[in-house]
Parts: sequence; C-alpha cells; structure tokens
Amino acid sequence: MVDAEQLLKFSASPLQSNRKCIAPATTVLFVRKDEGERAANTPPRNIPDDSVYADLIKPGTIAVLSQPIGARTATMGGLMAMRISKLGAVGVVVDGRVRDVKQLRELVAMPVWCKSTSIVATSGECRAHAINVPIRVGATEVKPGDFIILDPEENGAVCIPQDRVAAVLQMIPEMAAKDEMKMANVVAGMSVVEAVSQA
Repeated sequence: MVDAEQLLKFSASPLQSNRKCIAPATTVLFVRKDEGERAANTPPRNIPDDSVYADLIKPGTIAVLSQPIGARTATMGGLMAMRISKLGAVGVVVDGRVRDVKQLRELVAMPVWCKSTSIVATSGECRAHAINVPIRVGATEVKPGDFIILDPEENGAVCIPQDRVAAVLQMIPEMAAKDEMKMANVVAGMSVVEAVSQA
C-alpha cells in the first residue's frame, strides 16, 4: 500500500488543456541569472552554451520546468513551447509563470499548465541551468522519468515516482471501487458517516 503522501500533487492551471495526459517527466531546472551553481544544492550546469533547453526535451514526455521562488519573469513563452511541441512532447508544467498566452492557447498543440503569467521574458531574471535533474515543484520532488498526470477535469497535476508506479496501479481499482460505493450510498440517502463505514 502506498501512503497518500507519496502521491505528490502540485496545483497548476491549464492554459490549453482538454484531455488527460500521462507521461514520464523531462525536468528543467531554472536558476536566477546571478546565482547559477553558487546556489546551495544546485547541480552542475549541463545545458551546452550553444543550445537551449527547448531543443533538448525528449519526445513522449511532459516537460516540467522549475522556476526559482519569487521570480517574476516568465519561464516559458510561445517560441519555446512551440519547439517543445514540435519535438513531440505530450505537455508542459511550469512551476511559475509563462508568457505569450494567446500563442499558447491557439498555436501550441499540447497542454500547458502554469501557476501564473508574466509579460517579461525569462532572460530578464532567470536562465535554464540543467535538464533531467531532480527539481522541486512546491513541496514535491520530481525526478526525470517520474510519471506526471495532468487531469483537466480535476484541475490538478500529480507526480508518481518511478519506483511507486506498480504499487499505485495495484491500489487504484480498490480505491475507485470504494469511492463509487460511497457515492452510490450517499445518492441512495445514507449519511457520509454511514457510507464511509460500509465501503
């Protein structure tokens, strides 16, 4: 059995999302321009100087971008999103801000989830530092290859660690059956206490 605390969830809002997406993560760590590797616990830079992170996203993954806490610039705009989409990514989650909202909604053929928006480009404050390294999204650690679920119906994003996927798949049918039974009991007139006790 997997404790609910291990199904790490972080909130985001979809700018363009009408379907549920499930795919492994390609992670991208952004840092403040004036910090870089001097910040505590920051991995070495692994994005070549003659490249940009958007050109390095793996097809079939969800790009998860971690913006430094307190940054006010956008972490991703329409150009980067279009490149990520053209490379075959399934979606993008930005723990921070995006810009070019009209392009993201109308031109980019994948879901883009973010916490907020900004009209200021990334380079004003931050830069992509490393790809496929562990990152933090709120209180959640996301590692490359962890499974990301983007669910527009629930307006939520979930990260399932790679080593927990089998256990999660095993427990889902029982959890879903219990939830359906509790709802059916409440619909039939039971109190919530009664419905939960009988599930």
